[in-house]
Formats: sequence, C-alpha cells, structure tokens
Amino acid sequence: MPTSENASIDPTSSLLSPPAAKTPKPSIHAFFTPRRALGPIPQNSVNSRSSRIHLLSPDDSPSARGVKRQRIDSSPIAKRVSDRPSVLFGEDVVEEDERVEQELVMPPPRQRVQPSMGIRALTRSLGGLGMGLGRAQRRIHCAEWSREVVSYYSRPCDRLQIQDSEGMPTLPFSTEACNTNSLVAIGCESGLVRLVESAKDEAPGFTKSYLTLQCHDNAIFDMSWSPDDHLLATASGDQTGRIIDVTQQRTLFQLRDHQNTLKQVNFNPFNPSLLATGARDGFLNIWDTRVSGMTVTENNETMTALRPVQSINCANGTTNKTIKSVSVTAAIWLSENRVATSTEGTSYIRLWDLKSTGAKRRKKLPVETSGLPPHHNRPEKRHFGITCLMLSPDTQRLYAVCKDRNVYTYSSNHLAMGPLHAYSHPKYHAATFYVKGAISRDGRTLAVGSSDSVVALFPTDEQYFNSSLYHGYATTAESGLKIGKGAVMVRGHEKEVTDVTWTKEGEVVSISDDMGARCWRRGGRVAEKMREGGEEEGRRHEWGWGEL
Repeated sequence: MPTSENASIDPTSSLLSPPAAKTPKPSIHAFFTPRRALGPIPQNSVNSRSSRIHLLSPDDSPSARGVKRQRIDSSPIAKRVSDRPSVLFGEDVVEEDERVEQELVMPPPRQRVQPSMGIRALTRSLGGLGMGLGRAQRRIHCAEWSREVVSYYSRPCDRLQIQDSEGMPTLPFSTEACNTNSLVAIGCESGLVRLVESAKDEAPGFTKSYLTLQCHDNAIFDMSWSPDDHLLATASGDQTGRIIDVTQQRTLFQLRDHQNTLKQVNFNPFNPSLLATGARDGFLNIWDTRVSGMTVTENNETMTALRPVQSINCANGTTNKTIKSVSVTAAIWLSENRVATSTEGTSYIRLWDLKSTGAKRRKKLPVETSGLPPHHNRPEKRHFGITCLMLSPDTQRLYAVCKDRNVYTYSSNHLAMGPLHAYSHPKYHAATFYVKGAISRDGRTLAVGSSDSVVALFPTDEQYFNSSLYHGYATTAESGLKIGKGAVMVRGHEKEVTDVTWTKEGEVVSISDDMGARCWRRGGRVAEKMREGGEEEGRRHEWGWGEL
C-alpha cells in the first residue's frame, strides 16, 4: 500500500540518513585539500565491498561484527575498481551504485633502435662484436656455424694439372681470382701465368687454360689484380715484379730495385696507381705508375722500368738491434697511405704511414706495432713468423696466418691491443712460409692452406664467440685468448696446400705441391652425400668434400 509524504517513518531505520548537519571545519588544514568535504560515513558502509543491499527489516541486517576484508589475488589495477557513493547528510538515498571503471592504459612497447653501419664499424674498430645487428637478428641467426664451412665439395672435373709451356708438370706457387669475372690466375714455378674458368659448367671448364702468359723466367710467388682486372701485377724469384696489360697481353712496367726474391705484391685498392712490394731483402717498396721511368727491352719486349717512390727497411723498429734485415712475408694496404707488413722472424705486425715516412734523411719507423699473442710473451716460447695478412672488406679486421697453428684476428685501428681472438683446427698446420690464406668477398669466411694437405675454413662472424648463444664453439687457451673452430676440405690434395683464393661467385680455388689446382663449390647436399656415402662403387674417387 503506498504511503503519503506525511506518513510516519521509523527514525531508527537505516535506510535514511540523519538530518542535514554542517560539518565543522578543522582548525588545521591538510596538506592536500580534498575536492569536496565528505560527511561521516555510516557504520553500515565501513569495510563493505559488495553492492549496497536494501534491508527489509532489522532482523535481516548483518551482525555487529565487521565483514572481513576480501583477499585480492592480483594487483587491483588489473581489476575493475568500484567507487561506492558516500552517503552525505542532507542528500537523497542512492538506490544504485555508481560504478566507475578505470581503463587500463598499457605503456607503449619499447622501440629498439638498430645501430647504423657507422656505429657497427666503430664497435668493430674498438674490438667489439660488430657483425650482429641486435637482439632480433640474433634470434634468426644461423644456429649451426658448421653449415657455413662444411658445405663445399670438389668434383673430378674441378681438378687442374699444372704444366709449364712445354707440357711438363710444374709446381704452382700463387693464385689470384679476378675482381669482376670468374677467371682465376695461377702462377707456377716456370714463370708462366695461366687463366682458368672457375664458373660451373662454363666453357672451356676448369681443366683447361683460358689464356697463358709467359711473364718471367723464374717462379711467380704472388700476384695482384687491379680493381678493373685490366692489369695483373706479379712478384717473382728473379728479383723483379711486372705489371701486365692482360687485354693486350704485354708487359707495361717492370719493378726493379729489390736485391732478393719478391714475396708479395699488392695494388692499392684505394688508389690503383700505387703498388706495394715486399721481398726477402727486408724492404717494403712503394711504386707509382704515374711516375716516368726508363724504357728497357727484354726478350724482344719493350717496357718501362720503374723505381720505387719510397723504400722502407722493415727491420727498423725491431727490439733486436743485431738484426739488419728480415724477410718481408706480407705487405697489405689498410688505407690509401697506410701499409701493414709482417716478417718471418717474429709475429709482430708493423704499420707504416707513408706520409710520415717521406723524409729521406730521417730513419723511417713504424707508427704502430701490434701486440704479441699472449703465449708468445713467455721467455720459454720462441717467436713464430707470419706467412700472410688478410684485411676484411670493411677494413676493421686484420687476420694473420701464423706458423704456431693459429690464425689471429686484430683490430686494424688498434693493433697495439694484440689479437682479439684466434682460429685453429687440428688439421691446420703452416709448416712453411708458402702457406697463405684469403678472405671471402663478403668477409664471412677465411680459407687457409695447410701443410696437412687440406684447406681450412673458419667462419668470421664474431657472434659465434658468444658462449650464451653458441655453446661449445670457442675454447679458451691458457693465455685467456678465445680460439674459434672451423672445418677442413679433405681428399682434394695429396701434399701441402700453399695458396687459396675466393672467386666472385664464392668458390674457393686452391693450389698444392701435388702440382694440381682444385675448385671447391658450395652445395650442402652434395657435400653431405660425399661425407656419408662411403666408398662403394668408387663414388668418392677423385672427389673432395668438407668435414669438421
């Protein structure tokens, strides 16, 4: 039955608030001023987290004991927050709760800025790991480092028997691939240079010579192509070097000033008019083809004889004052005006600045000398010479093939720090100074000859030295230097492998004292079939493959 406004109401009912009353102002103000002054909270609203329930009678009301506080399993931020309306004096009764839902705002994801090429190059120059691009790239990084170095094979038709101009077998001493095409030059003991085709199934094939050039009357120990492949420079045992125009098949320049066998020749990739040669007389000579020379005639061939524009005694700067000369085993350009050299007597690498060594009356000294490998500093250990130097395509890493069974990695901008790490393999052994190496065009793989009749391959990606990502790849020597693993290409040669080179397409060409040359091609399935196929029916006859 409905009631009128004048009907009597029980004053003890909890459904209504007491009459309106003014809230006294406190004498001390709070530090934070509230937005509105709240009246006293009724007792029934204390510790109540559930919705307001309208009680029908006093018997249905809860007991005087307070309701226990409800447990919260998770953070209150992750759940809805309910604000109960406070009952103020003088306000009407609120029939329903006013729920305020707090919207969860998630913070924006953290954006990882990938390092630029300049930052990566700087990191590598300071000795850090600069090959990786960040955490995201590490996740998709090749989990098996061995796949990069064991997927090579060589067919029977990929073997070339080296012969002289009279068709007699002869020893090859050097090989160098062209920069712009698939041809490979091989220099032999008789002074003959032959060009062969390394591309797969291309005429005339690897077993026949594409072109032959009689450059010297003595062995050719090193060769270097100009950046455009028009010129070929040679270093010979007749104490001279030559620059040959391959397109015209004639000698343009003769390099004559050394007093002993030339061991190294290199075009300057930053300025092709300059060349560097190193010889057993201990001198590093710099040549400039723009300088006029003397016209000479040899073997009915007219050429220009050049004199070096700079000549540096590489024995300068050695700690042993009794040494007057040392054999230069490697001379490589690090920049347009900087050349790094190595010798047969020690494992030091010396850096020469051609601008600072220009004064003829002043004794020319290296601007920087590399630190020795840690175990070479021990008194009971003898020094081992370096047979070859290799520069990475980004010019930040310098690799040295040492006779102590290791290939050392240096920061080209901080040689004095010593080697950063090394590479080794049980079957890799450089017993002579004829063993050399080469780095692939992309800089990811080192190929090194060996006195154990194999070609050793080492991946250069420095992420593999991260033990948390690639457990078991690198070992730590007693000196604390990390040593990375590699693979070898077996059954391709029968004697010492002396020199290797990388072609434009990524093949490896190796030469050996067995008077043969091999072309190694990449093909994981073929290499795996050779490794696991066995010797049945002669399927492995004259084949070569990669294995750990």
